[in-house]
Order: sequence, then C-alpha cells, then structure tokens
Amino acid sequence: MSACAACGGRRPLHRHHLTGRGNDGEYLDPDLLVGLCWLCHHDVHDILRTIGYDSPGSVEPGVIGRMTARLVRLSVLLAVMATSEDVVDLRPFLDDMSHAIEAWWQEAELLVTPAGRAS
Repeated sequence: MSACAACGGRRPLHRHHLTGRGNDGEYLDPDLLVGLCWLCHHDVHDILRTIGYDSPGSVEPGVIGRMTARLVRLSVLLAVMATSEDVVDLRPFLDDMSHAIEAWWQEAELLVTPAGRAS
C-alpha cells in the first residue's frame, strides 16, 4: 500500500485528479493524479467547494479559465500537503508537476502575440 501524498498515512488511497474537470466536463489533465487518503481527499474537496472551485461549472472557458482553475486547485492541494507533520517523499509528485507545468506553459504561449502581449 502506498502512502498518502498529503499526510504520508498508509490508509487506502483515492485517486485525486489534481486539476479537476473543465467547463466541458473533461479532465483538464487526466493523467495528473495523486493518491490521497480519504481524510485528505475530503479536506481538499471541502476547501474547493468552499471557494467555489469543485465543479466543472466553476471553470471559465478558454485558456485563462483553465489556467486559473489549475492553479487554484493545485494551490489547495499544496496547502493541505503543507499541513502534514510527516515527511512525504515528493519526488514523484514534483516530477509529474514539472511535466504538467511544461504543458501548461505551452498552452499559455497561445495567448502571447509576437510582441509579447496577451491576445
């Protein structure tokens, strides 16, 4: 059994899609998953519900809407991870994040004109 990516606990894990679904109902980053115990998974979604980012309808259409949702949802997960008292091996998570952020950067480049202004 693997450890929860947030608290390091060795309880059964739930697959958590870090960036959730876009306004079309499709996962923004379907392969960007992390294993969370039930308690941490509940905490993440409770915070997301509280701030209005738990449903696909909360994501504005377009690149900026997707980027905003990704960053908000990621920041909530990182905040929950930061409260852990156990040391968690973050290397697999950080490797996945580096690949995801590279893809987000490429998507964001679509907004930049040759003059460097957002379109």
